[in-house]
Amino acid sequence: MKKSTLSFIVYLLGILTLSAQTIVPVVPMNKNVVLEEYTGLNCVYCPDGHRIANLIKASNPTRVNLINIHQGSFATPSTGQPDYRTPWGNALAGQTGLTGYPSGTVNRRVFSGSVTALSRSAWTGAANTILSQASYVNVAATATVDIATRLLTVNVEAYYTANGPAQNNLNVALMQNNVIGPQTGGATYNPGYVVPPNLYRHMHMLRHLLTGQWGDEITKTSAGTFVSRAYTYTLPAHINNIELSLGNLEVVVFIAEVQQNIITGNEAQLTYINFPFLRDASIGLREVPAEICLGKILPKITLRNEGSHEITSIDLTYTVNGNPAQNHKWTGSLPMFASVDVTLPELALTTSPTYNLQVNITKVNNLDDPNPANNSATANIPHTTRTSAGKTHTLKFRQDRYGSETTWRLVQSATGQVIASGGPFANLAANGILEHTYNLTLPSGGCYAMQVFDSYGDGMNTGFGAGGYTLLDENGNIITFNGIFQFEDTKLFTLLSVTGIGNPTPQSVHTYPNPAGNLVYFRNTNGYHTIHIFSAIGQMAKIVENFDGNEGQHGIDVSDLANGVYFVKLTGVNRETITKLVISR
Repeated sequence: MKKSTLSFIVYLLGILTLSAQTIVPVVPMNKNVVLEEYTGLNCVYCPDGHRIANLIKASNPTRVNLINIHQGSFATPSTGQPDYRTPWGNALAGQTGLTGYPSGTVNRRVFSGSVTALSRSAWTGAANTILSQASYVNVAATATVDIATRLLTVNVEAYYTANGPAQNNLNVALMQNNVIGPQTGGATYNPGYVVPPNLYRHMHMLRHLLTGQWGDEITKTSAGTFVSRAYTYTLPAHINNIELSLGNLEVVVFIAEVQQNIITGNEAQLTYINFPFLRDASIGLREVPAEICLGKILPKITLRNEGSHEITSIDLTYTVNGNPAQNHKWTGSLPMFASVDVTLPELALTTSPTYNLQVNITKVNNLDDPNPANNSATANIPHTTRTSAGKTHTLKFRQDRYGSETTWRLVQSATGQVIASGGPFANLAANGILEHTYNLTLPSGGCYAMQVFDSYGDGMNTGFGAGGYTLLDENGNIITFNGIFQFEDTKLFTLLSVTGIGNPTPQSVHTYPNPAGNLVYFRNTNGYHTIHIFSAIGQMAKIVENFDGNEGQHGIDVSDLANGVYFVKLTGVNRETITKLVISR
């Protein structure tokens, strides 16, 4: 009896001593959830998966861990899109048995059938099941980011409260939050994560596995075993050309039975050390208009605290085309790595072909910023296309196969009045296009917006027919659009009188021969210095910069163009335009 009591006391003292020295709990606990979601930026329903996963975590914030893995065909970027994929996604997905997206695994466990992949409607029930089950091992971690060297150090501890199998694998996953980029279906299925202009806030995005594809092996798994491991990783500035932002990192550790059946997981407590600057503000342009139409601009910026001390005020100056600078003072509370979106007071603009916007930080907390390298933001914004006022415009609108998804409208920007609209259209029997022609009379001069919408979210030029539109006024000025967008695209243009511009009229500019061979000649092009050539469906075919538009005749080489009909748009120094039709053969 005395021997048993003594043994118990020794065991209890050992537990108390261990508990005082470690971060991992040493008493039996239930499992935590690790939900690995397989997703993609071109997946319409994936934002609904993000929404559901976020709700599960919100119900159990310290016990649910989310890992979003961009993988599969919906994660393959189209031209101009970012690449969110990782070297590990395909192997991870390959063992799930998934058949669609979004899919997810909850602790890589089979809940029904023979595969671990679950549809998003099953995630909540599976998570609740895991949370109610006892775990034979506990895991915890701390992580440190050295700002000066970008070195991430992760210390992991595990404690076995009961016997485990012969082998466990310890995994350390690095995620990134607030990655701003495109996402099909975001506005429809998770609108709270949409940010201007039509972008999406990606969360829990897998960026790196510090322990490799399947983790670091643990061979001793008997009750009372204590495991301590340390891992380091030098954080690159970018992965796949996407910034790895130090202020948006998330580290999750978990223990699996080799590759499958995750027993439990935990998020690491993250600490930042060795800031180069205690007081450091940065600035970026949050939303830059593609064009300026109404002769004014509302600069929209993002301010961010890159230092270790709270920022309570930032002094700014901003100017367009070097005009007298305007001053603005932001006040508030900006903790470490926090950011705030600011819209500066409106600036009236003098008409110009291009507008150079510059915004600068001058003071932080009423003192000089010790790091001026990130205190400026600039952008060059062109004036909109200009067309002649008071004349009928012709819209040639080319739908793709799925016309029932497509609508358009023409809006007067100053009043919001819808001048004309069209669609949805009947679907076609096969991939291709069908052109619809509209005659539009615009009531007055000013700024107009041509808006095109696709309810599915894949535009009207993604393999089901090369849709688009061409808008022409009576003088041949054109706005072209190639149909490549997601849910919405807007093109601005300005109506103004062409009288008194001082350049040739469209009727006085001659093109010959027409049809053209290897060369097409232009006569009487004084004042026009840029040529854009568009195909009949509005796709850019050729650009000629610094065209010699002085009086006389001038030729350009069109031998590289396929046979067909083209629109040739000549643009002057003040962005006045004329357009001629040319046939290449």
